[in-house]
Amino acid sequence: SSLFMRIPNNHFSMKQSNYEPDGTFNAAGLVSAEASVYNPIRAMRMMNALSSLVENGLTNCFEGIGQNTNDVNCDSFAVQPELRDQQRAVLRYTPTSTNPKDVVDEMAMLLTGGRLNYYSKKVLAEEFQDSIDASQPFSAALRMTQRLITVVPEFHSSGLVKPSLRGREGYTPRPPSTGENYKAVVFMYLNGGMDGFNALVPHSECQNGKDMYAEYASVRSYNALAKNTLRQINVPASTPQVCNKFGLHQKLERAQQLYELGDLSFVANVGLLGELCNDQDWNDKTPFLTKAHNLQRTEALRLDVRKEHPGKGVSGRLLDALQTEGYQVHGVQVGPWGKQTMASYDSPSLTMSNTGEFEQFGPMQWIERKDKLLHSVTNTTALGSSRFSDIWGSGLKSGIEENAFIKSKVGNVNLQGTYSAEFSLIEHMIQTAASRGVEREIFFTEMMGWDMHFDVVNAMDAKLTAVDDILMNFETNMKAQGKWDDTTLVIFSDFGRDLTMNGGNGTDHGWGSNLFFAGGSVKGGQILGTYPDDLTNQSPHVMGGTVIPTTPLDSMWNSIAQWMGVTTDAGLDLVAPNRNSFPTEYIWDKNIMFDAVP
Repeated sequence: SSLFMRIPNNHFSMKQSNYEPDGTFNAAGLVSAEASVYNPIRAMRMMNALSSLVENGLTNCFEGIGQNTNDVNCDSFAVQPELRDQQRAVLRYTPTSTNPKDVVDEMAMLLTGGRLNYYSKKVLAEEFQDSIDASQPFSAALRMTQRLITVVPEFHSSGLVKPSLRGREGYTPRPPSTGENYKAVVFMYLNGGMDGFNALVPHSECQNGKDMYAEYASVRSYNALAKNTLRQINVPASTPQVCNKFGLHQKLERAQQLYELGDLSFVANVGLLGELCNDQDWNDKTPFLTKAHNLQRTEALRLDVRKEHPGKGVSGRLLDALQTEGYQVHGVQVGPWGKQTMASYDSPSLTMSNTGEFEQFGPMQWIERKDKLLHSVTNTTALGSSRFSDIWGSGLKSGIEENAFIKSKVGNVNLQGTYSAEFSLIEHMIQTAASRGVEREIFFTEMMGWDMHFDVVNAMDAKLTAVDDILMNFETNMKAQGKWDDTTLVIFSDFGRDLTMNGGNGTDHGWGSNLFFAGGSVKGGQILGTYPDDLTNQSPHVMGGTVIPTTPLDSMWNSIAQWMGVTTDAGLDLVAPNRNSFPTEYIWDKNIMFDAVP
């Protein structure tokens, strides 16, 4: 069990019930919902909050957990310790003994149920004694020990810990690069299932004189977009579709412009697939469950339907493949679901706050951080230890060190008033890629609120306005950096939505959808994939309003992997392990999605 179990574990929880973390959990074939909400950023915040509670009492100072105390100058705590007495509450613990070993034993009983391992007890007792020998007041030594015991794995999990006494690897900064060979892919995940068939709509000049818009309007009923509101785009002969003209949602103004300029394309009716299938055989050919957020989200972000790489994500495997090619790689996730796609075998990735601030471990400057001691009590664990304790310690050291390094290169970014906190942060990371020694980088960010079971028409207006604004600003800022040709933005969702309306003027979870991608190297002005030529239930690819994808996500990932620099079949199989389950025309090379490089 774990303290993280205080968060309810259900369909709509921030926890992911089927999450497969790296390490011993994965090796044992187990899942851990608690691990899905853990990352070094949250760990540092928790330790900072508890340290502030110990030192300063119940206050919001230095990331504390109290209410705002605007009447107190937090920075004055260093020189005016009596200010602690003005807080709403302070810790008044007084041990029954003054002997360091007895104090640690007593705290271990109170805070870990007596489970604190022998090595951590020894380390804490010795540190307590060293403080006393250095003429520190007993109260200061006690607070120091209270801060340190909140770091040990037993404080954060309810199992036993058997220390191995082997240290964990830290973060090794890379030497700067020239920046001339940099490429990045930014994935903007529309969390909840975007209604892609209201983003890209059949318009006119359709095959055999068929009025596809009329069929669309009939099937979509109240949720159909008026034809005169659609932004028309032409389909080139190189990627023929059921109609020569399509319409974009009226809020996708910049998307239309970029399409016409040759910097944006669509992929029609794309989705997660085990094999190509239809309404008769889909159940036999689909090795995953559809229609559920937690399950289909995980499958889409992992792209490993046959579980050849348990616990690993498709973005992480792409970084692994690029690292094998000799590139210096890095991944950045902004948002809670990035762990699913960034999990890798051997590639570094960083969890970032969407506030634009890098987490600083130990913000109270007058308190000695004791990093060496912290890492010694979170060392690797031996066989028989609680797996939760290993999760707590894993990544903590490297996370603290990497945050400090990247902060030294990027600095805290003031994101107030920016068009998007997440994308402004990504722009600063791209701008500093050379100083960070990165040649290939993947960013994952997300926008919530796409689960539109009610009033989908008005909800889409607001959301696509925000998407188009991000697209316009990101393009402008990347061009200003001279990085537009080196960056690809992929805007996608884990699944689509049903064509038919539900009882709330919304749509329920579907399957196939339409996505779009943009960048200076994108072969734009195309609609790739195959848009359905029949939107009714008479189609072999429509079941009760649910559209079965006809283009696998593997096609897109294969092309992106090649553009990023993966050249070998082994590398491409690592990225998209199921790609060979599809006919060769679905295994897109880089020239399908991207301009040919001289």
